[in-house]
Amino acid sequence: MKYNAVVVYGLDYTFYGYGIHEAGTTMVKPNLYASSEADEFKKTLADLNERDILRQYWPDPHEPEVQEMVENLPEQTQQAEVVDEDASVLYYRHDPVLDMEVIDEEYSELVYKTMEVPVPGSSISQIEEACEIIARRRAGLDA
Repeated sequence: MKYNAVVVYGLDYTFYGYGIHEAGTTMVKPNLYASSEADEFKKTLADLNERDILRQYWPDPHEPEVQEMVENLPEQTQQAEVVDEDASVLYYRHDPVLDMEVIDEEYSELVYKTMEVPVPGSSISQIEEACEIIARRRAGLDA
């Protein structure tokens, strides 16, 4: 185990609490847990060790196994107001900062519609989810 439980006492043998020691270091993690927080302490220690094990088995996001799993995960979508390009009258202007054509909102007549769109960042979270599933499987931690 990379992380171990330690009991912290003062020089006068006063009990201060439980701490977490990372193997290979001389320092104890700064969080101390009182006796009444034993369950939270055990969970934190177990989570840290599990995360360390998963890091050892974490796949590269470009591996075919990860890509295949991401394709099979349901797409995360949400309702959003977007420009209805068919019902709008759009005028474009050149934006020198972006060096591209952008919609000129001053002259365009924009009509909006509500539709399902991908949740921003959902593709990243799907890749992370797929990597964690694969790492758990490889480490023998899958439920």
